[in-house]
This record gives sequence, C-alpha cells and structure tokens, in this order.
Amino acid sequence: MSSDAKPTYVELEARLAKSEAELAAVRRQQPECLDVARAAAVERACYAEEALRSKEAELRAVTEITPVMLTRCSRDLRYLYINHAYAAILGSTPDQVIGKPILEIMGAQGFATIRPHVEQVLRGQPVEYEDEVHFAVTGQSHWLHMIYMPDRDERGQVVGWVASITDNTARKAAEEALGESEDRYRGVVENTTAIILRVAPNGVITFANQRALELFGYSAEELIGKHAVGAVVPPRESSGRDLATMVDEIAADPDAFRTNANENMCKDGRRAWLEWTNSGIYGPDGKLKEFLSVGIDVTARKQAEEALAAAHREIQSVIDNTPAIVYAFDLEERFVLANATVADLLKSTPEQMIGKRRCEFMPQEDADWHEANDHRVIEAGRAMEFEEYSKLQGRSITWLTTKFPLRDSQGRIYAVAGISAEITQRKRMEEALRELNATLEKRVAERTAEVVQANAYNRNLIEASLDPLVTIGPDGKITDVNAATEAATGLTREQLVGTDFCDYFTDPAKARAGYEQVFRDGAVRDYGLELRHCDGRVMSAVYHASVYCDEQGKVAGVFAAARDITDRLRSEVAIKAERQRLFDVLEALPAMVCLLTPDYHVSFANRGFRERFGESNGRRCYEFCFGQDEPCNFCQAYKVLETGQPHHWELPAPDGSVIDTYDFPFTDVDGSPMILEMDLDITEIRKAQMALRQANEQLAGRAAQLRALAGELTLSEQRERRRMARLLHDQLQQLLVGCKFRLAVLGRHEDSVVQLATGEAIGLLDEAVRASRSLTAELSPPILHEAGLVEGLQWLARWMAEKHGLFVDLSMAKGPLPLTEDVKVLLFESGRELLFNVVKHAQAKSATLTLRPIKGRQIQLTVADEGVGFEADKVRPGTDGGGFGLFSIRERLELIGGQMEVRSTPGQGSVLVLTAPMRQPPATRAAPLAAEEPSGHGQAVEAVPPLPGAKVRVLLADDHAVTRQGLTQLLGQEPDMEVIGGAADGLEAVQLASELSPHVILMDLNMPNLNGVDATQAIHNDYPNIRIIGLSMFEEADRAQAMRDAGAVDYLTKTSPVEQLIAAIRRACQPAKTTKRFHGKRPRKPRR
Repeated sequence: MSSDAKPTYVELEARLAKSEAELAAVRRQQPECLDVARAAAVERACYAEEALRSKEAELRAVTEITPVMLTRCSRDLRYLYINHAYAAILGSTPDQVIGKPILEIMGAQGFATIRPHVEQVLRGQPVEYEDEVHFAVTGQSHWLHMIYMPDRDERGQVVGWVASITDNTARKAAEEALGESEDRYRGVVENTTAIILRVAPNGVITFANQRALELFGYSAEELIGKHAVGAVVPPRESSGRDLATMVDEIAADPDAFRTNANENMCKDGRRAWLEWTNSGIYGPDGKLKEFLSVGIDVTARKQAEEALAAAHREIQSVIDNTPAIVYAFDLEERFVLANATVADLLKSTPEQMIGKRRCEFMPQEDADWHEANDHRVIEAGRAMEFEEYSKLQGRSITWLTTKFPLRDSQGRIYAVAGISAEITQRKRMEEALRELNATLEKRVAERTAEVVQANAYNRNLIEASLDPLVTIGPDGKITDVNAATEAATGLTREQLVGTDFCDYFTDPAKARAGYEQVFRDGAVRDYGLELRHCDGRVMSAVYHASVYCDEQGKVAGVFAAARDITDRLRSEVAIKAERQRLFDVLEALPAMVCLLTPDYHVSFANRGFRERFGESNGRRCYEFCFGQDEPCNFCQAYKVLETGQPHHWELPAPDGSVIDTYDFPFTDVDGSPMILEMDLDITEIRKAQMALRQANEQLAGRAAQLRALAGELTLSEQRERRRMARLLHDQLQQLLVGCKFRLAVLGRHEDSVVQLATGEAIGLLDEAVRASRSLTAELSPPILHEAGLVEGLQWLARWMAEKHGLFVDLSMAKGPLPLTEDVKVLLFESGRELLFNVVKHAQAKSATLTLRPIKGRQIQLTVADEGVGFEADKVRPGTDGGGFGLFSIRERLELIGGQMEVRSTPGQGSVLVLTAPMRQPPATRAAPLAAEEPSGHGQAVEAVPPLPGAKVRVLLADDHAVTRQGLTQLLGQEPDMEVIGGAADGLEAVQLASELSPHVILMDLNMPNLNGVDATQAIHNDYPNIRIIGLSMFEEADRAQAMRDAGAVDYLTKTSPVEQLIAAIRRACQPAKTTKRFHGKRPRKPRR
C-alpha cells in the first residue's frame, strides 16, 4: 500500500490501541501528565472514529450513485461485491447476487465470453475490452466496455479482481441505425441521373457519384483528390470566360451561385455543357466545410441552340443584305419580320417594328390596301404578285410585291411574307412610254422625226431597266436585248441578237414552250426559268412576256421581261431548312411537348410525348394517355383557355410518377385557340428532395441533442464544482474548526511552550480555513444557487473588487428572470471569465457589466472596458489574450442556441455581448417544511437570564459532531459555563430550546431540515429571552445581517479567536440586554 493511501478501519483501530498503550506508559512513568495524555488519547480516538465513518460514507456514496457498474470477484469465481448499477442490469439487488458463482448468474454462454479475460487478470495483468455479453439470469445480452484490475492481498498475491463496467448497448444500436441511414442515402446518390460532386473550399473534389464518373470518364481513384479546375472544369471556356475564377468564387460563397451553367471537360478532352445547382455544407461552427454541386447534362440542348442561332444569323444576314424589302405579318397584321432595308425606309429598326401594325408607319388608306392583298394571299393559299402603292417620306412609291403564305409544321398558315422591289421609276417610264406612243400614233404621218426620237428614248428606258428585257421574233431568234440581259448572260448585244432564245437556259425545251405559249395565248406571267451565264453561273428568274404587233396589227414578236428571284429562292430554301431544324429540336428535347385542341385532341406531339403515352390515332388525350372515358378530374391544362394566362402545375400520374407541367396559350395559323404543353418527369427529383428533407430533419434532431448535451455539460461541471465546495465546507473546514477548538483547550496549559505551539497551530488552522473558504467561493458561490443570477453577479462584482481591485459598474435587470439552471450557470461563469480577462489583459481598473432581457425571450449579458483592446478577428484558440476562453464561451453559447459578439479595437477598449435563450425552468412543487411546534410535556419552560453566580446554560446547534465536541470541551473549561445539549439540525435546535430552556444558543448558519436563520427566527419569536449567537464559516455581511434580522444578538465566524466567542457568550447574558417576551401576532412559519 502506498504511503499516501487513506487509512483503513483496521489501521485506525491499531492507531487507537497504540494511543491507549502510550497512555498507560505515561500513567506509570509520569502520573502528573495523566490528564493531558488522556485528553490526547480521547481526541485521537474521536478523530479516528469520525474519519472512519466519513471514509465509509464517502466510499458508499460514490459506488452506489455512479452509473458505472462496479464489482469485486474472488479467485474462485464468486461475487464478493456489486453496486446497485450492476444489480439493476441483473434485475436483482446486491444482496441477492453477492456470494453466488459467476457461472450461475451469467450462464455458460456469457461466462465463455469473459473467461479468457478473467484468466488474464488472475495472472496479474490489467484487462480492458468491449464485447457483447449474455446474462442467463435475465436472458438478455448487452454490449459492455469492461476494465479488470487484479485484487491483491497484503503479500501481493492475486486473490481476485475488481471490474468497472459501462453499458454501451444503446450506443451500439445508434451506430447500426446510422450505418443503415448512410446506406440508404448512398443508394439515392449513386442511382440518380444527375451529376453530383462535393468540393472542398480549396477546390479539391472530395466525392463524385457514379453518374459523374461515367460522364467525365474517370474512376473514383483518379478523380477524388484532384482540383476541379483542370479535372472537370477547364481554366477557360471556348468562349474565353474565366472558369478558374468562377470556381474560386463559388467556393468562397456557394449561396451566391445557386445556379450556373458552364462548359466542362472530360478525361478524353471532350467538352460537355452542364447546368449546376450549388449549395454550401457548413459545420457546427458555421464555417463552410464543402459545397455540393448537382449538375444536369445540357450539351445536346446547347449544341441545338447554337445551331439554331447560327441558322438564324445566316437567314437574317441574307434578308438584311438584299436590296429588296422583306417583311412578314401575322394573322393580326402585325410585323413578325422586317429586314434592315424596310426598317431604313420607315425610319426605324427591325427590333422596333416587331409587333407593330402598318398604319403606324404609313397612311391608314395605304395600310388597308396592303392588308387586303395579304388576305387575298391567305384565301388563295399560294404566292401572289401585286403592284402596291405607298406614300412615304413625302413621295409616292410603287412596289412590285410577291406575297406568299408562311405555314407551320402542320401546314397551317400563321403569317404572310412579302418581298417588294420599288418600280416607281419603271412605272413612270412605262406611263411615259404609253403617253408617247399615243402621241406618235396621232402624229405618225407628219412627225416621223419625232418617232425616231421617241424610239431612241424608248431604247434608253429599256436600257435603264434593272431587269433583263428581250424581244424575240416568230422564229425564236433574239431581235433585241437591254444592258441587263447582257449582264445576265455575260454576252454583248451583238453576240446575242440573231441567236436562238432557248440556247441561254438550262432547260431549252421549257424556254421554247414558254415563248410558243406567248404566241399562242398572247401573254404569260411568272414563267420560271433558269438563265445561264457564260461563265457557268445560273440565275433563277420568272418571266413576264407578251406579244407585240407591227403597224398593221400583225404579231411581230414577243417582248419578255425577267425578274431575278435567285435570292428569294435561296431564302425560301433556308426558311424551309430552318423550319426542319426547329422540328428536329422539338423531337430531340428531353421534355414532352404537345399541342392540345379545345376538344381534347392532340394535334402535335414530339418524340418524348409519344414515347411516354404512345400515338393518339385520333383519340382524345384522356383516352390514350390515361385510359379514361371522360376528361381527367385532376387535369388543370384547360385553365389556360379560361384565363388566357400560362399555368404551371404538377400532374400526379396514375402510375405514381410526378410530371411537372407548363401550359401556355397558343393560337393556330387559322386563329383557333390551342394549348401548348411542356411536361417534365420529376419523379426522381421529388424522391431526392424527400430524402434531403428527411436528412435535414435528422440533422436538426442531432443539433437539438447536441444543445441538450451542452446544457448537461455545463450543469455537470457546476454540480462537480458544488460537490467540491460542499466537500470543502462540510468536511475539511469543519474538521479544521474542530481541531482548532481542541487546540484551544491545550492552549490553556500552563506550559508556555505548549501555549506558543498551540497558538501557532491555531493560526495555521485559521489560515487554512480562510484559504478553503476562498476556494469554496471561487468553485461555486452559494448565493448564485440560493438567490439567482442577479444576486450572483452582484456578489461577483464585490468579489472582483476585493480580490483583484477591479471596480465593476453593474446595471441589472428588474424583476425575476425565467432562466434554466444551465443558462444561469453559463452566463455567470462566462461573466466571471470575461472579468478575469479584463484583469489579466485589458490593463483597466474598471469595467461595466450589464444584464437585461431583450426581444424574442432572450437574455443579454454585456461586459465592457476601456482598456488596451485587441484585434478581434486575429484572436484564435490558444493564443495570448484570452482566445481560448472567448472561443469556449462562444461554443457553449452556440450549442444552447445563443451567440457572442466581440467588438474591440486596439487602444479603444472592448465590448463583449453574450446572448442566450431565456427559457422558463420546469416548475417544481415542493411544499415548505415548517418548523415543528415545541413538543415538550405541558407548557414550554420560560427562559430567563442566569442568576448572579450561576452557570450560563449553553445549547450547541451544529450539524457537524466534530464542531460540537470541540465546543463542548472548550466551554467545559470555563467555570461559569456548561453545555446542556447539542442539536444536529435546525428542527432539533427548536425542539431542544423548548425542552432545555438554555440561556445562550450557538447557532450554525447552514444546517439540514431547517437552516440557522429560520431556526433563530422561530426560537426568538417564542422565547425572546434566549440569546442566540450566529456561528458560521461564512464572513459575508449579508449573512450576518440576516441572522441579526432573525433575532440573533451577535454573529461570529468559526475562525474567530475563541476568546471572542467566550466574551460574546458572557456579553449576551448581561441583564442589560434582556428584552420583553413577544406578545404580538405569531409570525409566519420559517421556510425550510
């Protein structure tokens, strides 16, 4: 056994026997020292008995209250001792188990589990392990963590073992449940079609699901741990956008980039476009741990959009660069297309013209005429040519216009397009030609010279035409051409005249048939031919031709005019191709797209819709989609026809899937209303959302458990502080005071050496008591738990001033504060820690402490000083300046739902604001225990002061036997005093006061059942002649005042000199201090 081990009961008895032997020896050798030796022996015996009882009670309390199972077993495998925790798991009591074989309690199965470890500990080796153990006596198995230590006898031989056992069954079940939850979550992530990545704040990929690995072409080992930039994200997009910076910005603040779309790279160099949804994953400290990115592959859609945009640009370029004006109007006669030429003519831009009517750019009369021609084209359903007139920019303009209908994929007309060439000048020339011809016919005879001049003029007009003009003789030979014809063929007039007209076309037979038709019918219009240039180029043209006659009216030949329609044909081909591209895009979309008629038919359905629901074959939507005989009662699509507004809703399909539906009003080319519907199957998305919601709920539950554990931790710490404080006060301090009183008796010895030694010993004991009292206050100030947080902080302010010279200016809340114990303790300890920081680091002599409730049922504690301050953002745990304390306070507050705000600047002081929830503590219903009425026989004896020369009758009221014994010996040395009894609690003091009628009662302040203040008040109310002197370990003035207010005549601390105590007893019994008996109304019964 080590030298510092506590003495056992046997050792204490041995010491007592030794003391008695020494006493006998002294008696034989020095009879005059008999009394002194006897007193010392008695004192040692009392001390040994008290110590033995204290150690036994302390050991019993620890072993029986602890939740850890404790047992002691012998070498023959029998239980020598078990505590209540071990007995509880066996469903028995300790007495029922002690002495029984282990095999009987555990059974063969359970004993086989522990047997190897028992054999090891019996060899003298400590053992620690965890295993599932079966107990035959209950039929249950438990996961136990066990520690075995060898039990040795006085010779060091192993006679058994001692075991400390913790039941971890609940924790094991929780770990298994957590594993199952993680497996379910992993299954959802790995089977989704979305790409899922988790990325650390530094950009390194920490997780990728199977879909992501398949898309990017990596294995998990290749991808995990790589930086996102360079692995799946190129530093720059093909367009030049900086993606490396974007990834850093997402890592810095994922919530600012909830969605984004960017180009990604695969292992083999392929590029893929993905739309990402980002969200941050934060730790308990609020810091970003990772960010989660969920992506959808939109590469096909992106490519289709780019191809469509390119086609649009090509078509628009052709339209904008043609000299003719190109436009299109919808069925409501609003612009849907306008090229740059018509926009310049109308002093506008193509963008500004879209959606506007003609009348906004030209007179209403002209607009009505043009719109009438549009209606003729719609009615005819084919291309038509018109001469149209407009008054623009102060002049009249004549147009040669070709108008044609635009049809949708179903062949329905939805707009009318037009291509117009200005022929104002040509019309004027034609009009002038007609007028000239009329004049020539009148003056042909007398004005031949004028005819020649007119012919020359006509020739100039023909040459000025931009369209190729040609005259053909009856034999099919060319007789004349203009300059435009020369340009179109690449040949001169001389080369063309006299040659066959048909030789210059790609289809000579068709050309011959055309002019033969003219000779036959007199005219032909819009006759299409392809004119071949000498260099091989081909021009598509339409010819208008008619016969002309000589002076005798005989047909002399054919006059033909060609209009170049090459660009128009190209535009038509491009538009047709563009229409086909749009159809292909609809077919390739992953969404389901359809057009619904008011009578529930599906007029159009893309491939996605057909693959999901099949072909309609003339059936209504509810028939072939869901097999219903009438419209579905859950369908909301036709609300669009009622409101005329887009509508978004979710369709719960009969097969259990969920379809996200978007409906839009749509007008067919014939003006009939329809519904454009786009559907997306979001079943998997909904399942993922549900799984995420469940995970969030589990996370919230664990956060609540963590807050509860934080509160329990605070309370556990405080309970341990209070236990240590009670141990110091109830054990150590009382023993020291008892020892002091015994030494005081020895101090009256005549030997000056003895007096000096006892005086020094008493001084040391007083110093030890003061140190212990100070430590008790620092560990757990009683006022905090007895009076509340406000009074505790007031005590803290006084204590800081006394101990550390720090003046604290208090500003406390008025009225009661509904605080739970953990919040009250945490705020008090945090406030003390912050005031310590002011003393240690702020270099300030004063501080301000404010406590006030704020909105939202919260309590706020503020500590401010005008010291040196510090840089709040640079404080880290473990650094100088109180960083660990600040971080510990912040973490504790956050765990119970509170927060800490730090405002400090070097040289300008600091302000620290703590906020915690102000929750109502659970109500307790504890009826106060009133002091019992005196229960003596008959009427209570009236207490009167002692007669002169009579001894003072003293009653001792203290819950510590050591103190009562010490006071009894001390006062027994006084010739004018006698101790007539001792009370171990307040109720017994009230009872003995009635029975024994003492002159003076020495009343301890803290006693069980009824404290000293209430006992004093009860005795003083009934027996005002009894003098009560308060006696306590506490020096606080408020406690002394409380005793005096209750009726005590004096108050002393147990560390006061014994001479002061004896003087106070004599002073209390002086006749001048007597008072009259109380005859008023009986006051309230004292509280417990």
